[in-house]
Amino acid sequence: MKRVVIIGDSLSMPRPNDFILYEDTYPYLLQQRYEVINRSRRANDTKQQSSEQNLLDDIELLNPDIVIIYLGIVDCAPRLFTKNESRILSLIPSYLRNKIVSLFSKKRMLITKIRKISYVDKYMFKKNLLKIIERIGSDRKIIFINIKECKKLDEKSFSFNKQIRDYNNIISEFSKKSNVNLIDVNHLNITYPLLDDNIHISKEMHLCLHDKILDLIND
Repeated sequence: MKRVVIIGDSLSMPRPNDFILYEDTYPYLLQQRYEVINRSRRANDTKQQSSEQNLLDDIELLNPDIVIIYLGIVDCAPRLFTKNESRILSLIPSYLRNKIVSLFSKKRMLITKIRKISYVDKYMFKKNLLKIIERIGSDRKIIFINIKECKKLDEKSFSFNKQIRDYNNIISEFSKKSNVNLIDVNHLNITYPLLDDNIHISKEMHLCLHDKILDLIND
């Protein structure tokens, strides 16, 4: 039986509050045919995933036949605060922290236009993905799932979709390698691909990803 390892963020995990149970997710559905090890982590980005420890634990020690990479939204999303600023905020009493966050949130469009903060910039995003791909090796099949655009995201943060397209272009560059395949979620025929937060994926999207992954594995 082929072993499939999934490295990703919360998009590849259950969301019971949104009625996405474990049994609804594409990793669970794939288990009907393959040995699937889901190493996705909430808030995971390429910087964390490309650490030596995670590369060892998630790839080398598991020795997969196929690796699915579903990362990017955590890296590219426009942020109000840097990671260091968020750490400092976490030390402030909650009543004051909530006031600061609320004030910034009300001005989110302006702040994201001026500050242009993302957790992983495009240069490092490409570098991190290259490190992950090189560690996986050329003898294993790699399946990339890129980042879903949504018009409503531009109502939340400045040029959110342009940011997504820029990072998707980097992902597309890697799909030119002979052992790398790409599922472009922006060209799937799905009526409701996303949940109400316009980030996480719906049951319909999970099922569609399962079908697309099957096609690529069997190709």
